[in-house]
Amino acid sequence: MFPSAMLDFAITSAIPFAVAALPYWLIERHFRGLWAGSPLPPVTVSAAPYRGARVVPGFTQQAPGRVRLAAFTCFFLGQMFLPGLLVGLVGLFVMGIGLVAIPGLIVSARIWFAGIHLLKGTPESIGKARSAARWSVQLNAVLTIICVAGGLFAVFAWAASETSSSDLESLLGLLGFTQAYALVSLGQAALIARATRGLLSDDDLRAEDVLPRWIRAAIERRDLRRMQVT
Repeated sequence: MFPSAMLDFAITSAIPFAVAALPYWLIERHFRGLWAGSPLPPVTVSAAPYRGARVVPGFTQQAPGRVRLAAFTCFFLGQMFLPGLLVGLVGLFVMGIGLVAIPGLIVSARIWFAGIHLLKGTPESIGKARSAARWSVQLNAVLTIICVAGGLFAVFAWAASETSSSDLESLLGLLGFTQAYALVSLGQAALIARATRGLLSDDDLRAEDVLPRWIRAAIERRDLRRMQVT
């Protein structure tokens, strides 16, 4: 019985990877020619003591590894659009609860298509991928605030009412899962930002900043306060 349960778990866990791997493999092969022939980043070669030269070690045959990894994560996380769409449609008929899932569905779809944009690799498509990452950061930052505030409120409400802890555990479990997924999504947005940093000019990077304006402004205010203190 135990080996059968392990086998079922392994098969169930492998399905999302297979669903993400198929479009990744097809699309990566389709756009591979767009990357062929691009020079690799130059490296320093020492020809003699105290002498060195910057040379190009070769030319690419496909997208850089970090870009391919970011694209695969887009297909992996973006596929949540389908089950999320089903849950949203069902919830739509239950007092309109499914409307809450609409922002998440939009971001999931944009993240999935960001995988295509990353593998395509043109400046315009890279900008679209970074825009999708910005949407993801914005949504998951808000989710983080909601999860933390909701968890604290639930704990205080439970302590004040002296009710059973089973409902509290269920709610905290749901909030914990949502928070974990939000953190994974934020990490994936950071991966997109890191993978595309060397593919665009400084002006394009600023135009398609992965961080939303309100987060960027908060970071700049924090850095300014630190400079004033020191």
